[in-house]
Amino acid sequence: METLRKIGDWLLSLLSNKSRKLTGNYLLFAQVVAFVTTAFYLYTGIFGVISPELHRGLVLCTTTILILAFFPAHKNSPIDRFSLWDIFLMLLTVASVVYFIWNFAEFVLRFGRFTTLDLVFAWALIIISIEVARRGTGIAVPLLCIVAILYATPWVGPHMPGLLAHRGFTFTRIAVYGYTTFDGVFGSVTSTIATFVIPFVLFGSFMAKTGVGQFFVDLPYAVFSGMKGGVAIVAVVAAMLMGMLSASPTANVLSVGVFVLPLMVKAGYGRETSGGIVAAAACGAMFTPPVMGAVVFFMVEFTGIPYIEIITFAIVPSMLYYIGVLAQAKLNAQKIGMQVTPFEDRPDWKKVLKEGWYLSLPIFVLVYVLALGYTPTRSALAATLACIVVSMFNKKNRMTPQKFIDAMIRTTFDLMVIACIAGAAGMIVGMINLTGLGSKFAAILVQFSGGQLLPTVIITAIAATILGLGTPITAVYIILATLLPPALIHVGVTPAAAHLMLIWFAQLSGITPPVSIVAFAAAAINDSDPLKTGLAGIRYGVMLIFIPFMFVYTRILEVGTIGWAIDSVAAVIAVLFFSGFMQGYWSRKNHVIESMIFGVSAFALFAPGIIYNILGLAGGLSVWAWQRYTIKKQGLTIA
Repeated sequence: METLRKIGDWLLSLLSNKSRKLTGNYLLFAQVVAFVTTAFYLYTGIFGVISPELHRGLVLCTTTILILAFFPAHKNSPIDRFSLWDIFLMLLTVASVVYFIWNFAEFVLRFGRFTTLDLVFAWALIIISIEVARRGTGIAVPLLCIVAILYATPWVGPHMPGLLAHRGFTFTRIAVYGYTTFDGVFGSVTSTIATFVIPFVLFGSFMAKTGVGQFFVDLPYAVFSGMKGGVAIVAVVAAMLMGMLSASPTANVLSVGVFVLPLMVKAGYGRETSGGIVAAAACGAMFTPPVMGAVVFFMVEFTGIPYIEIITFAIVPSMLYYIGVLAQAKLNAQKIGMQVTPFEDRPDWKKVLKEGWYLSLPIFVLVYVLALGYTPTRSALAATLACIVVSMFNKKNRMTPQKFIDAMIRTTFDLMVIACIAGAAGMIVGMINLTGLGSKFAAILVQFSGGQLLPTVIITAIAATILGLGTPITAVYIILATLLPPALIHVGVTPAAAHLMLIWFAQLSGITPPVSIVAFAAAAINDSDPLKTGLAGIRYGVMLIFIPFMFVYTRILEVGTIGWAIDSVAAVIAVLFFSGFMQGYWSRKNHVIESMIFGVSAFALFAPGIIYNILGLAGGLSVWAWQRYTIKKQGLTIA
């Protein structure tokens, strides 16, 4: 029994992924690696890629080294330095990547033939990729990677039922395919991180160092703090503005939450409620233009749709989402009788705008350069340069050499959150392609759903939600994007709608336990219960579930058409009515029948068809009018 307990404790220790606090030369080593990585990709962003194998290999190598340095193997590992085992894995990583880069041309020439050394380095890097995914994200992604590899073998493949069966591939073939081609650890996941993600993470780092990001928190506080529920409005608007720039839900919570969460608690919101509101608002960062999140660059890679087009598709849905979070926060403030912020505690918005308006220029530079037709990489670099320029107008925010070095280092450090899954997720994608599972899975899904649109969309939502229970946001999208879009396209969904739907559903993992990393970040700041904060986040972020259905059943993605305008207006009203349903409050506390009418009216406005929209509008307005009538009849003030 004692032996079993020790084994259990050891297994639990492997699930720990808390980062180290490196000190001394260990920290200096990590900072040098981070700076060199960012500097290299800054160079390639300006002057072009030197070679594909070097471009992909270096980012996988350096981020793997940093993850091994910052994330311990288990809870008993040293916390202020990395161990000898970590150093061995770092050296093995360097050797494996250098071998790949040095021999890549030869791999292409002798495709199908291999040496013992090829296999040694192949399995070494594959296993290390699985290990760094475990350290960085937990057990879900590594398990999926192992399952994908086993599925490709003769042990499992030929014994699967129906269309899932395949002839199987030897472990040698799997290793060679996953290591020597651009369809494994060095595949599209690693390429997208190196090409698109790094420049935008760099942009976010320079925003933080030059005061640009802080301006987008200070301005909404100055504008909205005098309204009832103003601090919640500030939280949502600030999260939206930061989301337009940072594209990281967790970074969004940390930058906005530190400022607004104490104010929300002081104003009367509960700790879990305030944390849930901020977490829900932060989740919009991944799909809010113009930056959006890392997943949008994977969408560009998978679909070939230009980045600027994806931005235009995303404008209305993202605004709908924030309207939903904002409306619920405002209704909650009215429901609990929250008081406005005293006049003497409110900053003058005119002064804030006058002193810092120029700090908004980098976002306009980003959009303008994109509109000129330049690549997202060049656009992000131009916006980064704009951050440096605008910082020169304020001594406090001025970009100094030390700030520049800090921003460069922070870029690669922030990149670790995404890069830790690069190799493992790349292997998952590679095994799906090697076995042909992607096309087979689409046929199975269409067969299971009877070729009907609604069941196919519902299955997609369920799959994304279940996978998101234990898998980070980016990994959810990457895995599902190789399996589900063909089935959705088969039943009539456009490629843009299919992939945007997955991006939206993937965000649920940010607030859905047990992962719920965004909600956990809010809970850590707010000293609240993480589980209850996550559940509150789901309530306020409920539109993550419903808006994706609108990509299919309405015209909100048909930008510029009359149908797009009509359906967008109907969707705004629907979101407001649904917020009344969720909060059980409008002008006063709803009766049960009133909440039900709000809910039904919202769905009628969501539905395609002008008749349904008119009936939905009439239903919601009738409740609104009735509540105003009863309040006036009782001689009360309308909230």
